[in-house]
Amino acid sequence: MVATASEDRSVRIWDAATMVNTAVLKAHDNIVSSVAFNSDGSRLASASWDNSIEVWKTKSYNSVATILGHSDTVSCVEFSPTNDSLASGSWDKNVKVWDLPRTSRSHR
Repeated sequence: MVATASEDRSVRIWDAATMVNTAVLKAHDNIVSSVAFNSDGSRLASASWDNSIEVWKTKSYNSVATILGHSDTVSCVEFSPTNDSLASGSWDKNVKVWDLPRTSRSHR
């Protein structure tokens, strides 16, 4: 599976073998600037110009967390190798590291 960030405010999931679009994820209010899978592929994070990060389950493509805390565009996102935290970089000139509890809905 491959994920792409889109200017249409969505994340698109593609079958890597067939290049068929299998899902469109929508939760952001502006351009999606970055996407990243965690190391076991069970989660996907998306960063956006709306200053937020969404964390998605890859089996259901449901959003399991919305992370807020940057004051400008979130330009990049990456999971830690242990999948228990997420790093984000922003145009607000900050890099933040977020703890990711197993079950959560919103971080501030």
